[in-house]
Amino acid sequence: MKKMIKPILVLALSATTALVYAQGRIEDQTVTVTVQGNTELGQATRTYEKNNETPPQPTPKAQTYDYKDLRLTLPKLDSKIKVPTIKPEPFAELRSNYVKAGFGNYTAPYFEAFFTSKRNDKFLYGAHLKHLSYKNGSVRYSGSSENLADFYGKYFGKSVVIDGEVGYQRMGYNYYGYNESIALDKDSIKQAYQTFRGKIGFASKDSRAKFTWKADAQMFMFSDKFKVNENETQANLELGYKVNDKIHIELGNSLSVSQYKIDTASRQRIWFNANPVMHYYKDKLHVKAGFNIAYASDTLSGSNGVRVYPVAFGEYNLIDKKLKAFASIDGSLDKNLLRTYATQNPYLGQNIQLASTNRRLSLQAGLGGKALPYLQWSAKVGYTTYTNFNVFNNSAQDSSRFNVLYDSAHTGVTNFTVDLQYDENKAFKGGARAEFFGYKTGQLQEAWHRPTFQGLVYASYNLNRKIYFDANLYYISGIQGKNMITGEVVALKAITDLSAKMEYRVSDRISGCITFNNILNKKYERYLYYQSRGLNIMVGGTVIF
Repeated sequence: MKKMIKPILVLALSATTALVYAQGRIEDQTVTVTVQGNTELGQATRTYEKNNETPPQPTPKAQTYDYKDLRLTLPKLDSKIKVPTIKPEPFAELRSNYVKAGFGNYTAPYFEAFFTSKRNDKFLYGAHLKHLSYKNGSVRYSGSSENLADFYGKYFGKSVVIDGEVGYQRMGYNYYGYNESIALDKDSIKQAYQTFRGKIGFASKDSRAKFTWKADAQMFMFSDKFKVNENETQANLELGYKVNDKIHIELGNSLSVSQYKIDTASRQRIWFNANPVMHYYKDKLHVKAGFNIAYASDTLSGSNGVRVYPVAFGEYNLIDKKLKAFASIDGSLDKNLLRTYATQNPYLGQNIQLASTNRRLSLQAGLGGKALPYLQWSAKVGYTTYTNFNVFNNSAQDSSRFNVLYDSAHTGVTNFTVDLQYDENKAFKGGARAEFFGYKTGQLQEAWHRPTFQGLVYASYNLNRKIYFDANLYYISGIQGKNMITGEVVALKAITDLSAKMEYRVSDRISGCITFNNILNKKYERYLYYQSRGLNIMVGGTVIF
């Protein structure tokens, strides 16, 4: 016991010193920030446009089971469900740079480039550039655009790793979900979100050392076309100490100071979270226990003040490498920002209320394992109770724009998830995922625009490592919206979206591909009055150098 007291004191003193220092620096800065909660939703360039490329992906590995809290995140508009994606076999020779370009119907030019420095023991730096736009969609004025430029660098010292990032993103949309019988000025429905961001971080180099640490500071400057601004400054600190092979101690801290400004009116928000936990490992057992301590300066009752939540997790290997059982209990005060809300739903109106979501208690339990040599599976059930559970719904002033509504009473969400993943690690890979949600709202009539079911089936096949095929089928149902002007409740049609891609490797440096999105040409709505694009075909290629 005496051996444990000293490292615990060291961690506590280190965390206190770092947090005080970080907080002092933040207070000395003048920041204009728009802060928003953290019950996330999804980004959109269109009402449901998937990216017209297969992003780089990690090397296939054994499935890991998702024991994290039930956050209930609405999917991004351009990637309906966050699921594992599959990449072709890597090129034999590692190269640092590649450029992708293509063109599709709806007058859709696409360009993306990744530049990275050659291997170096001391430095790593690079850039990511992207442009994707649609001049129009299935209805008038439904065009959109995305422009991005990110630059990053990393320095590997003797015992410390230093990294930094700067970036800019502009997302352009139109509020096209209006009644087309109404004459209007096209410029009046335009919206553009801009984000400038920067980061500087420091971390211990040896992740296997007895004591590890990581600290960073980040700044985000977010604005829209209507003179709404949100500036956020973050400071994060993570500490870890390995008492022995069986006991590990961790302490995570995060401080956010933001300023939300509309014209001349502004409001400052402060959010803080500390998460001290201890891990215990023995044979087939892993146990984690600790606390989640949170503070928010929000004015909305139930989302402000200091709050303490229990954190506990247990996992037991019932049958070695074949069957595991797990259970968890935790809670948190989830930070919500205007920046994150606009990413989830870009058709927001003005004067959005910002408040954290109080995830009062989250319970989960499940099983996972390997049924066949190449088949991984997991199943879990969860229940979470919230205060100020947030949803999007059409505004009472303008049905083409959305407000964020909070359920000030308790909201209960039940969730059941099943995952299957087949990975032969050769020519064929595939899988399926199904998520069921049940909502019991308090003051809200319904959990507007929240799905009751999300499903995905995906597959990938390579023919002689020359031709690669990918296919995904998404299905989302149970979404309801309400016209707050007429009082009409609308049950949105189920979303069925089939996509496919074929890539041909001309050489180890050049490939060409054709992508089909929404093959069934379904004109579905993810948000009320915002119809998706129909069949989208994009032809392009990649050059690696």
